[in-house]
Amino acid sequence: MHRPLTAASPVPVIWACLLVCALALVPLATVPVPPLLDYPNHLARLHVIATIGSDPLLAAFYRIDWQLIPNLALDLLLPPVAALIGVDAAGRIFLATKTILMITGPVAVHRALFGHWSIAPLIGAVIAYNGVTKFGFLNYELGIGLAVWSTAAVIALRRRGPMLRLGVTAALALLLFTCHLLVLGLFGLACLTLMAVTLLRDRPPPRVWLREAAVLGLPFLPPLLLLLASPTAGLSGNILWSAAGKLQGLLNVFSVAADITDLVIVNIALAAIVLAARQGVLRVHPAGVWLFLAGQLVYFAMPRALFGSWEADQRFPLALAFLLIGFISLDLARRPVRAAFIGVLAVLLSLRVAQVHATWNATAAVIVPIRAALAELPRGARLLVTAADDRAGPFAIAYLIDHVPSYATIDRSALVTRLFTVPGKQVLTVRPPYAAIVDSGDWSTPQVGTVVNGTTTWAEAYWLDWRNSYDHIIVLDTRPNAPNPAPEALSLLRSGRMFQLYRIMR
Repeated sequence: MHRPLTAASPVPVIWACLLVCALALVPLATVPVPPLLDYPNHLARLHVIATIGSDPLLAAFYRIDWQLIPNLALDLLLPPVAALIGVDAAGRIFLATKTILMITGPVAVHRALFGHWSIAPLIGAVIAYNGVTKFGFLNYELGIGLAVWSTAAVIALRRRGPMLRLGVTAALALLLFTCHLLVLGLFGLACLTLMAVTLLRDRPPPRVWLREAAVLGLPFLPPLLLLLASPTAGLSGNILWSAAGKLQGLLNVFSVAADITDLVIVNIALAAIVLAARQGVLRVHPAGVWLFLAGQLVYFAMPRALFGSWEADQRFPLALAFLLIGFISLDLARRPVRAAFIGVLAVLLSLRVAQVHATWNATAAVIVPIRAALAELPRGARLLVTAADDRAGPFAIAYLIDHVPSYATIDRSALVTRLFTVPGKQVLTVRPPYAAIVDSGDWSTPQVGTVVNGTTTWAEAYWLDWRNSYDHIIVLDTRPNAPNPAPEALSLLRSGRMFQLYRIMR
């Protein structure tokens, strides 16, 4: 017979959660700027939403077109906070919140599923920073934490009345709809799997099958109707499936910097899992096995692009991993097992935090000077964002500075060509006549040679009349002392590591 895993009291687990979360948040508290790809762009949009009513320069460039899209969590939650404490502080609070939800969600699932508290699910803190985090998919990672907590709520209410369960599940489904469609799908998969496992085990009469199908199925009808009425439905043709990159999606669960630290962490974790299994102190809930199998089928069927969301499939394994952690138990009632687990968790989390801190600091050292240079632009400037023809690298840093020019919108009320204003994906839109000179299709950053020479056959090129449309050009990922790409039209204002900022001469 399996022994109790931990004490019934939640107090030790709460203290453990606080300690683990505090350690996991060290990089966020100590690095000058979180170097996440989309992060500056999201902050800029939130700044516009929060201040457009009091900033005539931003109001001349942008407007807010509130629509029912499945990506509104940031836009609804943070602008009021940003108006009080500033967008940078609000962004860090959001990052801390989503990290805490992701770490504690598996603890809640474990409690609801096994009926007792355990610190074992806190092992999820080791993957709170991962290969998906660097992209800055803020709504998605918030949704992961909320989806796992929502699954815990559904499990905890499994013996309550059907109307209560239906109402709670419907409210949770609508909440997840505001975060991201993918996390809503994860929640739906969890509900479906739990229902199927329970019904196949208990073999109730058909009326119970119908009741359970209604309780766990009807709550997803309102989000479906909202999606059909949303402008996001217009992006339904933007679907691309690719077999290439499926392995990368699995690696994203564990890998942060693709360095030796990732390898050490994975090997220690695998060794601990094998040892725990051989000692008979590790077990997986039967529903977890079926959820894992169903998740694999869903993952391999998922497209790379879905409703305009890129890397859709490569995000999914991370969300599934956090959910599955709650379905795993360790016999921590044994003192040696408990001591070994605490030691492994401490080592793995310390390695991960040190790795993230070093990686983030290296990228922040590039980002901070770029933002300082942008802060010297005149207010209301129109900024064209480009990339060097001969990119300097390293790629791990160059890739993450792509949206750093969006800070000019925050600091100087500037029009930035790469600010997210894609119809159907964001509520931020650009006013005429500026709508024709910004990227409204979420394309790649154009190379500066393509821009200044006009060498493009791209019909949607928004930069063709760049001399008259913009006041300044920033070139990212440049080599030291890179030559002026158009000396007759551009005057260098500031340069630094991996960037050059020019003024366009009339």
